Amino acid sequence: MNTLEEKEARVAKVRKREEARLIKLAEKAGLFQWRLSSAQLETLLKDGLAAADTKRQSQLLRLENDVKLTKKRQSEQARREDAQRKILLGSFLIAQMEHKPALKIEMASELEQFLDLHKEPKIAERNKELLKKWLPTGAIPSEQAKAKADD
Repeated sequence: MNTLEEKEARVAKVRKREEARLIKLAEKAGLFQWRLSSAQLETLLKDGLAAADTKRQSQLLRLENDVKLTKKRQSEQARREDAQRKILLGSFLIAQMEHKPALKIEMASELEQFLDLHKEPKIAERNKELLKKWLPTGAIPSEQAKAKADD
């Protein structure tokens, strides 16, 4: 039972089995002969569980926890792979732009437009400052130029 789909199928199978088992127990205990409200039934079950002092974790709970852990691991792996892809593509682009000035010129304005898309202007400016080597000359206004423009 390795894949997430197999684990989820196993959870569904165990859940169905446990529901059937609990219905049989409720029927055997005569719970279907009484007219109980949901609150009364909940209280009855909680009191019964507290008295039973169950310490063993159910198979269903173990399987559900295993599914959650598997999903978490898959999500973490996907994030790691995404970060690695971005690093590799970024490294490739940097190398290409350093060795092909025409590509650098061609990509510079598109890169600047991409950086301008950020919803926070301060972060966009920080990103531009970080990548100023690959942006068109004069694309990053200095603090002094900003101050003069404000006057």
